[in-house]
Amino acid sequence: MEKAVYSAVLTPFNKDLTIDKKLFISHCQFLLKNNISLAPLGTTGEANSISISEKIDLIKTIANSDLPKEKIIIGTGNTSFVDAALLTKTAVENKIYSVLLLPPFYYKNVSDEGVYQYYKEIINAVKSSNLCIFLYNIPQVSGVTISIDLVNRLKKEFSDIITGIKDSSGNFENTKKYKEIKNFIVYPGSEKFLYDGLH
Repeated sequence: MEKAVYSAVLTPFNKDLTIDKKLFISHCQFLLKNNISLAPLGTTGEANSISISEKIDLIKTIANSDLPKEKIIIGTGNTSFVDAALLTKTAVENKIYSVLLLPPFYYKNVSDEGVYQYYKEIINAVKSSNLCIFLYNIPQVSGVTISIDLVNRLKKEFSDIITGIKDSSGNFENTKKYKEIKNFIVYPGSEKFLYDGLH
């Protein structure tokens, strides 16, 4: 993948709380015209307030639009492994190969082994060599830190699939440690680290 700036995409809602898909696509097109790539269904997009069926519908809406799929990293994380695998598989089947995957959250103090097994099971369930996973480290929200040791273990076993990480920890010293990993793309989650993150 080329180096790029990705924007966390807002999810617009209608008054009845359904997703305004037309406005969503228009917003994405605006970002692309300004040379910004897309990261929909993340924290800013209120993904965890949206039902699985709505997410699947939005994934298909994106896939059927003229948005360039190679400029999209779509959020597919969920507390349920089954739902996370389903969303990831849906994205891949619709040729959106890059996904942003939260660790299993809500339950605190999850071990590295537990997080490793979660990602491994999703990879095995999706069964696609086209899959590109970006891990999502946002411990202040998820309650789970994606450690350097865990990244190295995942990268060693699934080198062609574990593509990178979005580090929203707010700690650039932590971000720099991720950047030391070979063939691994690191996106800082905070705009104050944007310049340093591109170098």
